[in-house]
Amino acid sequence: HGPNGKGQGSLVAKGAYAPPPAYNSAALKELPAGKMFHTLTYGKNNMGSYASQLSPQQRWEVICYIQKFQEQE
Repeated sequence: HGPNGKGQGSLVAKGAYAPPPAYNSAALKELPAGKMFHTLTYGKNNMGSYASQLSPQQRWEVICYIQKFQEQE
């Protein structure tokens, strides 16, 4: 999602993928934490699963990090 969470990461800049939603988009701000956890665990659309790379604890930490981005906007 890029360094500022705005959906403009390096893969988007290279033209490899369409931009993902920004962390501060209405859709993601309204997304319950449980659905975020599910998406990190199983993947969704262009985003693959992170279950093999992040422990459940680390996935919850990522969700808290995203929510901090959302509070800044």
